[in-house]
Amino acid sequence: LMDEPFSGISYTSRKTIGERLLASPKAVVVTASSRENLEFLTGFKLLELKEGRLFEKGLLGGLR
Repeated sequence: LMDEPFSGISYTSRKTIGERLLASPKAVVVTASSRENLEFLTGFKLLELKEGRLFEKGLLGGLR
């Protein structure tokens, strides 16, 4: 479980963390307040918590 792992770091570091998370054989849960920071998680399932309910939003796109 990672809470805001991309906050306050460079683009290169964000990309490196994203690549390592994608390569992980374990389940990974990442929380973020901005979708912009999730661009590095290709193929991850996106869930949104809104008004106490969890909504599945599909899969995240590719690296930019």
